[in-house]
Amino acid sequence: MIPQAEPSAGASYDPFGAHLDDPYSFHAKVRLEEPVFYSPVFRAWVITRYEDVRHVLLHPEVFSSANAIRSVTATISPKCVAELDQGYPMMRGLINTDGAAHERLRAPFLTALGKKHVRRLEPFIREQVDALVDAMLPAGNADLVRQFIHPLPFRVLAHLLGIDEPDYERVYELSHAASRFFRAGNLTPDEQVAAARLMVELHHTVVSYARARRTDPRADLLTEVVAGLAPGDAPLTFEQETDLAWCVPGVISSTNSTQAVLGTGLYYLLVNHDQWAMLVARPNLVDNAIEEICRYDPPAQTFARITTRPVTLGGVDLPKNTEVMVMFGSANRDEALVDRPEEFDITRPRMRHLTFGQGSHHCLGAPVVRAVLRITLETFIRRMPELRIVDGQPVPFAPTLNHRQPTRLPVTW
Repeated sequence: MIPQAEPSAGASYDPFGAHLDDPYSFHAKVRLEEPVFYSPVFRAWVITRYEDVRHVLLHPEVFSSANAIRSVTATISPKCVAELDQGYPMMRGLINTDGAAHERLRAPFLTALGKKHVRRLEPFIREQVDALVDAMLPAGNADLVRQFIHPLPFRVLAHLLGIDEPDYERVYELSHAASRFFRAGNLTPDEQVAAARLMVELHHTVVSYARARRTDPRADLLTEVVAGLAPGDAPLTFEQETDLAWCVPGVISSTNSTQAVLGTGLYYLLVNHDQWAMLVARPNLVDNAIEEICRYDPPAQTFARITTRPVTLGGVDLPKNTEVMVMFGSANRDEALVDRPEEFDITRPRMRHLTFGQGSHHCLGAPVVRAVLRITLETFIRRMPELRIVDGQPVPFAPTLNHRQPTRLPVTW
């Protein structure tokens, strides 16, 4: 739907330009003045208030996820489409289904990523955190992004899935490219083709692993998912391979979110050094710190939904088949949710932030993200209590709407 006239907020909203590095000042203004507005850039209505975003998430029968996997780039080039045709056809996967179809695809992941399984994963996480810290300590300084934040989450997820260590780097590269295809808003036609080519390679890689697990099951997440989505022992059908080709990469891409939470979390703790000092002195605040990190600058700023019937939201009448973008980052800083929302405060009482979503699409990987954050913070405050950002060194952030994180974090201790 294209409205007859653009509201003022939509006319000035520049999510991939002026409002990319700091969307929060703009969000604070529109939450008060125009909390639901049309964005020509997104080609969708933008939802900014906590209660409205939460309402959308809790009513999938009205706000469907059918459009959740769609590029924010307005035009996909014919060459890009031809490249995508070399892979498995786009299907309704974990992210873009509702109801029974979503429950079927989600079930094996929900079981394998439950708290009990994550507790079994914790010794491996601790081993990896300690190994990375051991490698950094002698130098007395490090780039945390390159030496810790990037390698840790994928090591954890690859171990959980059962990806062979020699394939770690390539699978990570492919996953990052797939995420970029759907989340970057300024890809040129050539960049679209390159990202699509890598996404197709990721799908074929996942299916190759799935076929291997069918004939040689192991004690890993991929084996459980193959058994759950393709019961029996017959060769995988094309339809079953398509399910796996689109569902498993969605879990792999959660690595990017974990990296983003680690990066922004450590950055905000260190740039607000009184908060870091407080955490070192009071380790019992680790769980509070985790929730404040997640609230303050979530890795996923937005997700798309589409209306299944006419509905009124935030005083705006939305016809059937209207696309909306729910803004998690804005919702988490709504004054209706927390006092002093722009302040980073690890003593803040825990609140129901929306970083991991709510309802049927609540993030499957949330227990893993929290475990990685908790073990990292516990280890850093014990082994590197003097940690601080190097004076005078810039800390640039990635130019992206989602997976916001530093690209470099120079520290010393």
